[in-house]
Formats: sequence, C-alpha cells, structure tokens
Amino acid sequence: MNEKMRKIELTLTFLFSASFLVLALAITFVLTDSSNKVLQKNTAYLMAAESRQLELNINRYFEDVEETAALLFSDPDYYAYDATDPDLDEYTKIKQKEMISSRIFDIGLMQNFSDFGIIYSNDETIGWISQVTNAMFPEGGMYEEFSATIGDEKVGGGWSFGHRGNYDRLYYAKRLNDNAIVVVSFYNRELETVFAYPEQLQSMTICLVDEDDKILYSTDTSKIGNRISASVSQAQSGEENSAVITDSDLITSNSCRNGWRVVCTIPVREIVRENLVNRHRTIAMILVIVLVILVIGLALNYLISRSVKSIVNNLSQRAEHDQMTGLLNKADFQKTVSDVLDRNNQEMAYSFVMLDLDNFKKVNDTLGHAAGDRVIIEAARIIRVCFGDQYIIGRIGGDEFAVFCASAVFSADDLERNVCRVMEGLFTEFDKTFEEERERCMISVSAGCVNTEKGNYRFDVLYKRADQMLYKSKKSGKGKLITCRMSADAASGEGKG
Repeated sequence: MNEKMRKIELTLTFLFSASFLVLALAITFVLTDSSNKVLQKNTAYLMAAESRQLELNINRYFEDVEETAALLFSDPDYYAYDATDPDLDEYTKIKQKEMISSRIFDIGLMQNFSDFGIIYSNDETIGWISQVTNAMFPEGGMYEEFSATIGDEKVGGGWSFGHRGNYDRLYYAKRLNDNAIVVVSFYNRELETVFAYPEQLQSMTICLVDEDDKILYSTDTSKIGNRISASVSQAQSGEENSAVITDSDLITSNSCRNGWRVVCTIPVREIVRENLVNRHRTIAMILVIVLVILVIGLALNYLISRSVKSIVNNLSQRAEHDQMTGLLNKADFQKTVSDVLDRNNQEMAYSFVMLDLDNFKKVNDTLGHAAGDRVIIEAARIIRVCFGDQYIIGRIGGDEFAVFCASAVFSADDLERNVCRVMEGLFTEFDKTFEEERERCMISVSAGCVNTEKGNYRFDVLYKRADQMLYKSKKSGKGKLITCRMSADAASGEGKG
C-alpha cells in the first residue's frame, strides 16, 4: 500500500511539475516572441534617429565642400579670368594663373581634397587636378563631362560619382564663368568619420546612394559602385525619418541636400539572434527550478524588458549630441588630441589655438542667459565653419574653445600663416554676427596659438603654451590673435618642468 501511495505521489509530483514546465515554456516562448517584436520596434526607432543624424553629418560635410569652392568668388580676378580668351597676351595669362593658383593653394591648404582646381572649356586647368583624374581623359573632354554634372545652372553646382569607372572618389563641380568650372574631389573613404555609428548598432550597414540607387559609399566596401538590392530600393518609399520593417531587414532612408540618400539596413535575423541568447538562458533556468518555473518566467520577462529598456537608453545617449554646440567637450577633445600626439612618430607639426569670448559675462548679465546661449551656439558655428573639418575643435569651458591641427606635410610657418588667415575671417564674421552684443557689451574674441616644428609633444605642454598666448592677447587689449613657435626640445624642457 505504501509502495502504491509512493508511486501515486511520484506520479502526481511528476505531472504537476511537467504541467508547470509546459505552461512556463509556452508562456516563455510567447513572451520571447513578443520581446523580439518590441526589440525590433525599438531598434527601428533608434535606427531612424541615428540615420537622421548621419544625414545631418553628410549634409554638413557637403556644405563645407561647397562653401570652400565658393571662396573663389571672393574676387572678380579669380572668377572672371577666361583662359580661352584670344585677346589675352601671354604675360597677362601667366600673372593671372599665378594669382589664381596661389588663391587655390591658400583655400585648399588644410583640406583633404584629391582634386581642387579650375577647368576651362579648352581643358586647360589651374590648381591641382590629380593624375588619376587627368588619366581618365587622355583625349580631352574633361570640361564637357564635369560641366554636364551641373544639372541646375541656377544653383551652379552639382555632385557626381563613378566617372569612367572610377569609384573611389566623389566629385563636386561649380560653374565659375561661361567657360570655366571649379572641380573638387575627395576619396569616399573620407566619409568614414562622417558615418560613425554606435557600437550597439554594429550589425547596421550604411550606404550613400545616388538618384539611380548606385552605392557611392558603404561601410561594406565591397558594395561600392554596385546598386542597392531591389528589396531595399522598394522599401525606401516609406516615410522619411522612420524605419521600414520587412521580412528580412530594418531599413531607413534619408534624403541629403544634393538629392543623394543615406540608406541604413539591419538584418532582422541579427536582432532575433541576439534575443535567442536570452531565450536559451530562460529555458535553462526553467529546467533547473521546475517547481517555481512560472514565477521565474515572469521574472525573466521583467529582466528582459529592463534589458531592452537599458539598450534603448544607452543607444539614445550615444545618439544624442551636445545640444549646445555640437563640439567635443573638454575630456573628449583632450583624448582625441592626445591620441593624435601619441601616434606622431616625430613626423608631424602641430597648431594649437585657444579662443575666449571677451566680456561674455556681461552678455548674460545685460541681455539674459538666453542671449548668452545664442552667443555660445553662434560662436561655435563660426569657429567650425572658419576652421573646417581638418581641425579638431572642442568647447573646453563656458565661453572658451580650443582648436587643434596636425600636419605631416606643412611646416610651422605654413600652419601659422593658415591660422592667421582663418582668424582674420573669424574676427570679421564674429563682429558681423554679434553687432548688437559688441555695441552693448563690447564682446569680442581673443585667441592664442602655438605652432610647432615636427617632433614629439604632449597635450598639457601645448595647452599651457596656447593658454599663455591667450592670456597675453587678453592683457594686450583683447580681440586679437597672438602666436608663438615651439620646438620639440623646448617642449621637452617644459614637460620636465
């Protein structure tokens, strides 16, 4: 009898445990499937936010290139010259070419351009047109081909890609006069920094495509020069700044200012695979704690929900940028510059500039903190536009900014000349932008700069010397730039001190 009772108890215990196990497994699979869908939606939301930021980044990059080309319109001597004019004597042509070449060199000194020059209707050129570009036109026709890329003569400019089978450069052409165009090009690999994305979206593929769906740039370099797949192309008809979820992919598409598009894709299977890990862990825990499996399943669902929320919050923080200026903060600026200095190998010269807004406190006190915030934002914009992407720029204090440049080609003399030229334009733009604040609060910009010969340097040494120059600038009347030179030996001495 006791043996029978024991068997009945064991049977009931087994059936009870098995029933709870089956029920818990069913609930777990339902919840896991639900979490897959939630994770897909959240990832789609984050992709949309990130692709919007990528669109803004590439638009800013394109705008900088277009503004650089437009600098040749600053003087009629640059844009009115026509190399095809038969009435010009050789002496005049030579002098004009020398003057225009000098201007092109000054403008493009610190830019990572492969080509930056003027092409005339007789295929004569001024500036630097690379051997690769020249080799594409052994029998001429360069002017006609790049002129044809200017689709809208009212705008006067146009972007293009894939000339004569060349897929490693992007070209921008701008009408200079009836017989001349400015041509600028850069390697598409330069866009790697523009298309940076959070580590949590590492399975995302980013493509820049033209109007014909041809891929101009991709994080998967094997795709460059090909067309995006038909399924991705068809899914792009969705609403801008939102993600389309298909059976196989999450897809976003954002239009750029020149008609090209930023297309991002993540395979759905990658998202499901990530969630499968959580599912297997859940089942393992269910097998270990059979008697309380239902409670554990609910607890796991809660943990999964918190995990998804943590991923969303983390990705959102990574996607957000400095809402005030969009520049590097002090810590990131120091780290970025220090990384460059550590990789030097004594082959680079540097330029380190400190800028400070004079009488900024008076703006807050007189015009209010909203006006002060506007001044900071506009000042950051002016600094970014004037110095350009070749410089590392940071906001290192309330109204204090720092700018850094490294060059393996140019000397300290070249760097100093370029900083002086940029600062002249910056002072002018600043006075024009803040005319009211200058009148009422006497706001201006003071700057100090140290330019080095090639060698090894430390961040703290360059920072200290540039700050000393800034102090001299403010003590000597404000609103000016004071520069100095530094050798590697002098820097070593300061570092020991």
